[in-house]
Amino acid sequence: MASMSTDRCPVCRQPSVRPLLDLGEGPVFCNVQWSSREEALRATRGPIKLYSCTACGHTYNAAFDPARVAYAPGYENSQHFSAVFRSYAERLVDRLIDAYGVRGRAVVDIGCGRGDLLALICERGANRGFGFDPSYAGAPAGDDDRKFTISREYFNVSHAAAIKPGLVCCRHVLEHVEDPVVFLREIRQMLAAAPNSVLYLEVPNGEHLLTAGGLWDYLYEHVSHFSMRSLHAAFEAAGFEVLRLTADFGGQFLCADVRPSTVAQAGAAAPAPVVDFANASAALQGKLTHWRRWADEARTRARPVSLWGAGSKGVMFLNLLDLMAPQPVDWIIDQNPGKHGRFVSGTGQRIDAPALLVDSGVRQIVLMNEIYQHEVRAQLAQQGLEIELLIA
Repeated sequence: MASMSTDRCPVCRQPSVRPLLDLGEGPVFCNVQWSSREEALRATRGPIKLYSCTACGHTYNAAFDPARVAYAPGYENSQHFSAVFRSYAERLVDRLIDAYGVRGRAVVDIGCGRGDLLALICERGANRGFGFDPSYAGAPAGDDDRKFTISREYFNVSHAAAIKPGLVCCRHVLEHVEDPVVFLREIRQMLAAAPNSVLYLEVPNGEHLLTAGGLWDYLYEHVSHFSMRSLHAAFEAAGFEVLRLTADFGGQFLCADVRPSTVAQAGAAAPAPVVDFANASAALQGKLTHWRRWADEARTRARPVSLWGAGSKGVMFLNLLDLMAPQPVDWIIDQNPGKHGRFVSGTGQRIDAPALLVDSGVRQIVLMNEIYQHEVRAQLAQQGLEIELLIA
């Protein structure tokens, strides 16, 4: 079985890595939902052994094996059903359009999912969109008049030469790749066929996970967790000039605008990592212990409990705490209708719409992402529900 090196960082290549946390096993795919509880309980699992680099702040799963991971239709992780996330996406798209004059241009989205971002870019900038994603399952009913196309292929040089995009987006893909520097070099080679194009790349903020205790974001399919410095180092090693690198979405995402560079990068602008890894490791372990106690207590209570958020955070919460359906959590709430009626990998909870809370008897909800709490509280109030909300 393949595994990552525990001697050198996969980004900066320095021999400065140390063990951070061993989380046991989790589902290989958190964002694949199943048609029955029995199928969900049989979902393939993989080990999560986290190591961190003290030189660049990068964290990665040293037990990751790419042979376990094959993306195919059925991978559903759209967040655009939330007004909070839509607002973020609209602000992002407007900034990219204005900053780089992306109007009436061709735009490529690598790992586009169902094409939510492409739809916004095409609509707000009168652009032509081309998406590439092997997990794409086809257009929803009624979406045949969209202004973009999606292919179940990987983006390559011939695509770039034919499309000549003015903007290439790659959101929440790099963290899934075994060797991020090699992947970025491949994209740079593709962009050679599309002069003057800009790459927008977005990943989860690994430094935020460590400082804010983002325990539930360490999932198997995310082999890499980038700090600002490690992402900057990956771009430099791949031959990109960093135009803009910042944290956004409540600090949860790292967002970068880059373009191919023709000169060697000095690296002086790369921000230093600020994480105390020993304290971070202890804090993460302490958080796991706290929620395991909560789970033990919840199993002894008669009142039902639910989770809000059937994305990766919710799936990892259930799996790391071994909360097998039906007790104490029998179902999980999500606003994405594409997940409703399906079941969570590893623990088998059914996913349903918020409307089902009305007659559920649920008196406690665990919210998986704090950034949505005002939106969720407003929805509960609108339904006349008084339910205790815990932030995971």
